[in-house]
Order: sequence, then structure tokens, then C-alpha cells
Amino acid sequence: MKLNTTIVAGEQLFTADHEAFRDQVRRFVRERVEPHAEEWNAAGMLPRSIWIEMGELGFLGTAYAECFGGSDVDLLYSVVLAEELTKTRVSGFSFAVCNHKDMSSNYMLDASQEIQDKYLPRVVSGELICGFALTEPSGGSDVAAIRTSAVRDDSDFVINGQKVFITNGISADLIIVVARTDPKPARPHEGISLFAVETTTSGFRKGAPLQKMGNRASDTAELFFEDMRVPAANLIGEEGKGWGLIMADLGIERLLSCGIYISACEEMLRITADYAQNRKVFGRSVSEFQVNAHKLAEMYTEVTLAKVFFYDVLRRYMAGENLIKEISMIKYIASDLANKIAYACVSLHGGWGYMKEYAISQWFTDVRLFNIGAGTSEIMKEIIVKQLFGSPEKAQK
Repeated sequence: MKLNTTIVAGEQLFTADHEAFRDQVRRFVRERVEPHAEEWNAAGMLPRSIWIEMGELGFLGTAYAECFGGSDVDLLYSVVLAEELTKTRVSGFSFAVCNHKDMSSNYMLDASQEIQDKYLPRVVSGELICGFALTEPSGGSDVAAIRTSAVRDDSDFVINGQKVFITNGISADLIIVVARTDPKPARPHEGISLFAVETTTSGFRKGAPLQKMGNRASDTAELFFEDMRVPAANLIGEEGKGWGLIMADLGIERLLSCGIYISACEEMLRITADYAQNRKVFGRSVSEFQVNAHKLAEMYTEVTLAKVFFYDVLRRYMAGENLIKEISMIKYIASDLANKIAYACVSLHGGWGYMKEYAISQWFTDVRLFNIGAGTSEIMKEIIVKQLFGSPEKAQK
């Protein structure tokens, strides 16, 4: 008997055009990505050719105007792409792509027309790979505490500092660098600026690829800036106003990340349900034991609830609502749920779940990033409390 493991939600959110795009991405993943999983995971990065291919298919330009080679469609296309690119054994594929197109290069929409014309067409085509350099060795969640400095010198800024855990850091041609342009701001979050920096710039140095426990095909690096001169024309937005740009884009980053988290949950459940039905122990399939069947039922229920909540938050966000609290809630719920499901699915595989040849073993290490990246679960809870009560201190009274 074939198990019905489809989780249905969002029928009133996605149109026929969105679903046609979903079918196109699924076919691309099945035919052009999945066959290379072992090779790309071992290499620790994606080949240039797949970026070019995605550019030719229009996958990298959904958020950009036609004048840059994009299609300028709504956010749901980025969500569909994030969801479907997750359903592969290429470890971290969706993170690499979404970081390039929706979490890095998108900042250039606030840059000068000259910068947009110079870089965005090549971003959309896949010729240039992008990354976002925010996190530093001293901390990631505390954006206001960054130490990388940018000092004005005539028509340039001289940047010194270090970044770490930068997605696409090795393969990137263009990095959006977050630096402090005011060393003594009135408030910690002021005096922060963003710059578009080519990785061939003198003084820009990439460290060795970081060896992660998961998301292996998504390359990650440390970056070093040593008296790196960047033209003032490469400043994104107003000098000292970078904090606002970062906060404005965090909503999209966290929503797309949730698409990845929930899609990962669905994929883990799919492969585990298939294993549980076909694996025989004591003369019965694993799924026929009530304790296992109930565990699967619980997980499908929780993922369905998370998916419905996610799509509702997405719909309201696109309608223009201010949803800081709700986005933090779904980010916290979905990332923790993925880790919970990974743990249970490994258990349902028994000893085989501990073997690298089984996909669930890779998922177990991949999802550990989910409640760390794009804001930890602890940070999400802090945001929720502040939105509910104004501050954690008030909440305790």
C-alpha cells in the first residue's frame, strides 16, 4: 500500500503560474541537480555551470526588474524556489541560491543606478555569485557590535576587519560588506554602512573553506579586509543608515528560511515514511507498529500546522502587515521542528539512520543549522517577548 504523505496547504495563496514554476524547478532538481549530489557534496561547493544554468532558466531574477534581465514577479516565486531546491541530497543547495538572490544581491536595489546597472544583470545571469558579510568572530546576532571599520579617504572608504561564516564566501565574486563608518555613534546601531565589494579588490582575502558538519555543498568562509580601498560610489544607501536596510530585509530572509525548514521537514518525512513501510522487522513493516505509526502521525500533524501558519504569515506579510512577532514565531517553530523531526526520523531508521549512505543521516546534520542561522531560536524568543510586553524585564513583572 502506498502511503499518502502529501502535506497540502496554500491552495488559495499560489496561482497556476506559481505551480507551473514549481513544476519547472522540480524537474530541474530531478534532472540537473540530484544526479550530482555526491560529487558536489564532496567538492564542498556548487560548480559555476549550475549558476549559469539557473540564470538561463530565470531562477535568479525573480526579484529583479526586466531591465536587469529579471522577471520582477512576486515573493511567492522565491518561496517556491526555496522550497523545491531544498528537496535534494545536494547539501545546502537552497541556502546557497537563496543567499545569492534574495539575501545578498537584493541590497543593491538601494544602491545607485550606476551600481545596479554594473552588477545586477550579471547577478541575474549567474555570472556573478553574491554573498552577504555581516557576522564577525566576536558575534553574529549582535549586529550593532560589529567591529569592521570603513574610514573615508577622499573618494574612497578604507575597510579593515574580519567576517566569518559567510555563505558563498569562497565562490563569491561580489560581497555586500557591513562595516562601521562612525566609530563613536550616539547609539550602537547607528553609524553602520553597506558596501558592494568585488572579491578581486586589493586587500580582500578569503580564508580556507570552513569545514562544516552539514550543508556541505554550500561553501562557507572567513573573509579578511586589510586596508581595502572601496570607491565611495559603492556605498549602498546612505552612509550610516545600514542598520535600517538590514532590519528591513531580515523579514524576507527569515520567511524564505522557513520555506527551507518546512520543506526539509516534508522531505525527511517522505523518505522516513517510505523506509518505515518497506523495512520489515519481526515479520511486519516498521510502520505497522502502533508506536511508530503514532510517531509519524504526530510529525505529519505538526508539520502541517507549521506549514499552514507559515503560509498565513507569508500572505499577511505580502499584504503589507507589520509581522515582526509572527515571523519570529514561525522561524522559531519551524527551525526547532526540523531538528525534532530529524531526531525522530533517524530513530525510525534504526541503525541504518546512523549510516551516511542513508539520506536521513545527512539531513540530521544539515538541519542543525536551522535554529542558529538567520537568528537563533533564543533571539527569536527575545523578539517575541519584546513585541508582546515591550521588554523581557516587563514580562517578568
